Amino acid sequence: MVGTITLRNGTIAACGFLVALASCSSSAPESVEEVVVDPVAFCQKLNVVAGPSAPLARLDLTDPASVDAAMNDLRSLEAAAPPLIAADVVVVIAALDDLLTALELPDNRTAAEVVLEQTEALTTAGLSAQALENFAAQTCLLDLDPIVRPTPTPVSTDDVAPA
Repeated sequence: MVGTITLRNGTIAACGFLVALASCSSSAPESVEEVVVDPVAFCQKLNVVAGPSAPLARLDLTDPASVDAAMNDLRSLEAAAPPLIAADVVVVIAALDDLLTALELPDNRTAAEVVLEQTEALTTAGLSAQALENFAAQTCLLDLDPIVRPTPTPVSTDDVAPA
């Protein structure tokens, strides 16, 4: 059994889901005018999907409902993605979808072996995830990979003995 896996703030997962959705989408628009995507709407959706209470943040690979909820959230990003980042969203979603499919296969491979077999796709998805993080930071003003630092405790100089 795979167990719970925490993905780096869900960016890899998000990217995998986005790839699968894009590969399933219909034909390209006939003209540039048909591609009207509001970056603000995408940023708002991304903020929700990448949030701490979102299914992606609580992804449990042993729970099919958890996986489905996270994947559905990620797939919802693809439709809202601006053209500048849409391909990266698709790559991330596809890689995650392929990884999850491989992990579900009834064979004798360990999770580590499956991940090793997916190295090339996951590396590409990682690059797309980084592009998505950069877009989020620059366009949406969102930090998808925050570093949590403990709050320093003030030290009183009254307790320090004179030298």
